[in-house]
Amino acid sequence: DPCDLVCPKESGLFSHPQDCTKWVHCTHNQPFVKTCPFVLHFNPLLRVCDWPDTANCQASLDSDCAIPDPIIPTEEPNPKPEICDCDCCLRPHPDDCTAYYYCENGTDAEFLTCTEGLVFHPNVSQCVLPEAYPECQPEKPPTCDPTCECLYPAEGCTEYYKCNGDGVPVKHECYGGLYFNDEKHTCDFPENVSCGQRKASRLAPLPHD
Repeated sequence: DPCDLVCPKESGLFSHPQDCTKWVHCTHNQPFVKTCPFVLHFNPLLRVCDWPDTANCQASLDSDCAIPDPIIPTEEPNPKPEICDCDCCLRPHPDDCTAYYYCENGTDAEFLTCTEGLVFHPNVSQCVLPEAYPECQPEKPPTCDPTCECLYPAEGCTEYYKCNGDGVPVKHECYGGLYFNDEKHTCDFPENVSCGQRKASRLAPLPHD
């Protein structure tokens, strides 16, 4: 790498200061430079490779080699020690192949999703084109009612969509093992929620030749 990169004090996944298609995994103050597949750019907020127009890359060839400060999420801590067996890494969501967790300190899991049109490949721990992981059959997101910031159930019992101010549905997950209750439009205990046609897993078997 042309840059003599210096990691910040904390470990994590960071943008490369000079190249949008690269990212830096810092662990024990050692920088390891990785490259996104295809023409994807690294999205520092989602901590994965993403479509260039949504990654909001700030890298520039004339930037110095200082790794940009991390973007601090505003979500509450979501401990998932059964999934987060690592520090500052990505782990696939057990039921949703478009979602993943950013694990920090070995316990806290930040729920994130790939941008629409990409899926999370568990073997490479990155968002990739659907052709690279055809086992994943993403659900079709709801069409937002432009007159409200509405909530819609996702196919997974623990997940739901919230429409932002631009009418774009953004997927969220209920914390603490709760299910999304579509009747109350809130997260609720599983015994109070009838999932109906909603399902737990969206991994389809590969077609046989």
